[in-house]
Amino acid sequence: MSAGAVDHLPHAAAPAPLSLRQAAERASLSPASAEKVRLLGTAWTGQLALFFRAYAASTGHPVAVPAPAAGALDAELRSLAGEPGPVVTAVCVEDVFGELRWESSAPLDAAALQELFAGSDRRIADFATRLRDQLARHATRYVIVPPVLPPLPLPVAERSLALRLARLAGRITDALVETLAGLPHGSVLDTDRTLETLPRAAWADGIEPRTPGPVLSEEAASLIARDLVTRLRLAWQPKVLVSDLDGTLWRGILSEDGPAGVRSHAVAEDAAHRWWQRMLLCARGQGFIIGVCSKNSPNALDAFTDAALREHVGLLVPPADFAAVSTSWTPKSEQLGAMAKALDLPTDVFVLVDDNPVELAEVAATHPDITTLRFPGPGEDWSRLCRTLQDLTAVGDSPLTREDRERAHYYGLRYRSEAARAKAMSVDDFLASLDMRLELAPVGPGHATDRCLQLLNRANRFHLTGHRFDDASWLRLVDDPDTEVFTARLIDTFGDHGICAVIVTDTAKDRVRLREFAMSCRVLNRTLETAVFDWLIGRSRRPVHVTWCPTGRNDTVLEALRGHGFPTVTRAAARTDGAVTVVFDPAVDEARGKNFVEVRLSRTS
Repeated sequence: MSAGAVDHLPHAAAPAPLSLRQAAERASLSPASAEKVRLLGTAWTGQLALFFRAYAASTGHPVAVPAPAAGALDAELRSLAGEPGPVVTAVCVEDVFGELRWESSAPLDAAALQELFAGSDRRIADFATRLRDQLARHATRYVIVPPVLPPLPLPVAERSLALRLARLAGRITDALVETLAGLPHGSVLDTDRTLETLPRAAWADGIEPRTPGPVLSEEAASLIARDLVTRLRLAWQPKVLVSDLDGTLWRGILSEDGPAGVRSHAVAEDAAHRWWQRMLLCARGQGFIIGVCSKNSPNALDAFTDAALREHVGLLVPPADFAAVSTSWTPKSEQLGAMAKALDLPTDVFVLVDDNPVELAEVAATHPDITTLRFPGPGEDWSRLCRTLQDLTAVGDSPLTREDRERAHYYGLRYRSEAARAKAMSVDDFLASLDMRLELAPVGPGHATDRCLQLLNRANRFHLTGHRFDDASWLRLVDDPDTEVFTARLIDTFGDHGICAVIVTDTAKDRVRLREFAMSCRVLNRTLETAVFDWLIGRSRRPVHVTWCPTGRNDTVLEALRGHGFPTVTRAAARTDGAVTVVFDPAVDEARGKNFVEVRLSRTS
């Protein structure tokens, strides 16, 4: 999410449909610095790209769309390697069933179609799985445009076969929705809903040579591109909402009016401040992190720990609800940079709401990827800010886990512990002072399933294999009698950090294999990985086999293995698919990693 100027953010309302001429004019306005989005597909991507760029520019979030690589969709997906970033993939029926392309040597007869239908379930499932695996490895954000049109009309004598042929697009769409359900930061576009205002007969616009299927009409491409812009933006929402204090969280100036003199009551003149506080509370309940960044005295919020004072001034948000509080006289760009470092989050997931345009401009100049929104002054209209923030914090239809709802609490623990780290004499002194305990619990069917899937499907920096799971594959794994699954919960002097890791092992008579290990980034640099390795080696008393699969973002795992004493490996020693297998034999190898965490095994998850 980008914000190069004050109050720079896409509007919540969807723009009106564009004509081809209007799209060409608006697309030409995209600056050279626009975010790069890969548009993959073997059909109708040229027209879609034009409308996509136009709508993105009109919503204040311009994108650059490189020309798609020539060739089949599978080849284009493989080309994603090494280029993480937003991806739009336009799928057509012919991507799955190449024999239906218009340039096929001969029309399919009834026997050939019967053979196609007989193996169609497997082919559709294989295609959806390949697409999911490629996106899981290389895309940070994605939107899939499922088949919009049926394959070209073929001379099929039997009406029943013709109907089955026409239904292939819907079957592929259903498979994509089901297979990609566990993959985060993206979605499958509901094209039926997108195009519901357009008669189905107007979706296609003839046949274009050198493309595998019918071409989208101008109207259909326009509507799909408009929804794509919204979907991509919502696929990577902000995580941190940061508020100024004076003139934003409340009316008044704390240093002049004193704690008892600021106001945010349910009266007309305080309405905007009151609404903003309610928005912060609502966002926190939905898993967003809320914080404060203000040029004020270092202990500006301390007085408001008193409930009576909060009631007197009308303050709805207790100071403890803010995961991160930075109040000092240093520039806000420096305060936010330090806050991002302490939370171990990128600055592009931050939104700063402030009434002072000078402060917002200073932040935007240093951190152009932070979204900056101006809080309206007295008497100004605040409905636009309301709509914008409601759009930004829409959580969609995915169910929230307990960890989602308590994310702000967990990050607050991290923020306070990092503050303690800064005051400690040494890193080792700090880690020892935390009195950390890692509680491991075995997982069976139905136990902590949502959180396990969430970690395995979202963790990037510390994820052993990068493999993503859907509900079915996860249940098969948990039900496997040779497999053990554990959740890990971290508790320290600051509190309970919740389930922060999932560990999967396979056990045989002569060895143990660490099959999966995914850990939340919020507990990195605490020696938890060392504690898990020590526990696994000590528990098994047999060689421990670990296979690390590179994803481009999980080198931290390989570094942890090396640091712990697993035999030194290099990429040159890797398998042809890039994976590296190391074996720690307790009979000959010596563990070297520092461990400040006590591991305890409980009976239930």
